[in-house]
Amino acid sequence: MKFEKIQQSQYKDFAEKVYIQSFPQDERRDFSLIYELIEKEKFRFFVIIDEQGNNKPIGIISLWDFSYFAYIEHFAVKKNLRNKGYGSKILDIIKEKTPKPIIIEVEHSNSLDAIRRINFYKRKGFTLLDEKYIQPSYSPDRNAISMQLMITTNDYLQELSIKEIISELHHNVYKII
Repeated sequence: MKFEKIQQSQYKDFAEKVYIQSFPQDERRDFSLIYELIEKEKFRFFVIIDEQGNNKPIGIISLWDFSYFAYIEHFAVKKNLRNKGYGSKILDIIKEKTPKPIIIEVEHSNSLDAIRRINFYKRKGFTLLDEKYIQPSYSPDRNAISMQLMITTNDYLQELSIKEIISELHHNVYKII
């Protein structure tokens, strides 16, 4: 697997298509803002390339690198390539290269897809946190969403509270002061 920075990738159109097809409008920002964030923030967006499969793009991942944790904002494998082990391999690489705990947001387990996603992350070493969490809206024309947070290690919570994690996400990712 190779992680290409989107700003240097020939697969920008692929990345935008996967992003829009994989996430409902309320769970994503306008794609044009991605490049702005890369320049101004601790934000990275990668196109994931399968080096074993003729160097074809297979998915996307966006990450925030905060002082005490990393946050995966968006992670998706192209729809027709799902359930082939790519997601698992990608997360293994991210976990190996990220010494900090990793936070993700997931939907509540009220659909089969949400349950599958939560179980996938649990198999990859994430723990579901009990704290109530609202993902703020990305813009005035989008809705806030009740979500859940997952983290790769609970030991970390002794050093930084869930409320501090939520505050960091809201302030930096969603720009709520």
